[in-house]
Amino acid sequence: LLAAAIALFEPLGFLIDTFLFLLASFIVVGREPLARALAVAFIGTVSVWWLFARALGVGLPRGLFPDF
Repeated sequence: LLAAAIALFEPLGFLIDTFLFLLASFIVVGREPLARALAVAFIGTVSVWWLFARALGVGLPRGLFPDF
């Protein structure tokens, strides 16, 4: 999972790549129910994105969302 996330980080961008990585990790490794995995992956991704991109001003790969 980690190798795929690293390989797709630039092309997909931070938001999509991190969401998919967290979702797959929660389902495969954590064996979490789909609804909980979706919710936690979404909230975690948006929280980390907000902290780094908005609060700290760190540039993250935009990938499929060049204007976001």
